[in-house]
Order: sequence, then C-alpha cells, then structure tokens
Amino acid sequence: MTMAYPLEREWVVWYSGRAEAGRGRPRGGPPLRGRLGPGRQGEETALRRIGGFRDIAGLWQYMNNIAPPSKLRQDLSLYIFLAGVEPRWEDPENSRGGRWTFSVNNPDMAMADDVWAVLYLTLVGETFTANDEITGIVATRRRDYARISVWTKNCADDRAVLRLGADLRAIAAGVALEYQDHGAPFGVNRHALG
Repeated sequence: MTMAYPLEREWVVWYSGRAEAGRGRPRGGPPLRGRLGPGRQGEETALRRIGGFRDIAGLWQYMNNIAPPSKLRQDLSLYIFLAGVEPRWEDPENSRGGRWTFSVNNPDMAMADDVWAVLYLTLVGETFTANDEITGIVATRRRDYARISVWTKNCADDRAVLRLGADLRAIAAGVALEYQDHGAPFGVNRHALG
C-alpha cells in the first residue's frame, strides 16, 4: 500500500490516567509504572498506546477524533510522541531532556484547545525551529486547568531549548512558559518566559 503524502517521521498517540480506585490496574491490562511527566510521583498510572500515523490522512484521522484539552476527562493525559519513544522520563530519548510547560485555567479552555491544535500541526508538520530536539507533546486535564507540555531530548542544549521557547511564545502568547529538566524537583525551572 502506497501512502499518500507521507510525513517526515512516524508519530504515536498515547493516553494515561490513574488506575481505578481499589483495582490497582487499568481496565483491560496490567498497571504500568513510571514517571509519565504530568501526574504524581509514585502514583499508579496506565499508559496506553492508541495508535500511530505517518501520513497526512493519519494526521487528520487523529486530529479529528481525539478530544482537545478542554474535553479530556479529569486526570487524563494525551500524548503525541515520535514512534519508538515512550512518553516516560526514563525513555532513552527523554532521559536527558526536559519540557516547556504552561497551564490554562478553566475560563480560558478555548485557548488551550487552539494552542493544542497549532502545536499538533506544527509538531507533525516539522515546522519548529528546533524540530530535531522535540520528542513529543502532552495535554493533561486537571479539575481547574489544562496543562500542555512540549518534551525535548537535551535539556543542556540551551540554544535549542530557547529557540523552541521563542516558537512556543508565538503560539501561546500571554501565558507563562516554564522549562524544567525531567529530573529536576517540582518547581525548579531552568528557564521561564513570562
């Protein structure tokens, strides 16, 4: 089968959420443990692969059928990552990396949805200036806000990290962006753009 309009790279869509209370495992499978980024350390979470795509038709299939941040169930995270890279801090492609993160409060959820759509298309369309440094994007829904993150490979490459920050500033104008190394304690940021 020949793909029409192939993408530069293949992408995989994942989701995670807390295991059901009292069950210790997600429906349909064993618990998967790990630091998935958004979430509480040590909390049992389920990381599930939804599917993948490597052409324009697949891009739009997922774009049109996965919920935007405002419609995600509370405490659910949605991930779009390079094929071969799991959305876990311990994955070799992420272990020396970090993430740009920003949050959008409930009254501004339409903004979160708009930013997520632009991030999705910019990521998969390979138009970030530091594209080779990005491993994926994450949308997480909490009770009063949505958090969106862009994960990178190498937190020590400040030049690439700041170029990506400038790109994100153009997409998410008016929100505070923070860059944190994956291994850093919560609240300890390498960079902040206000």
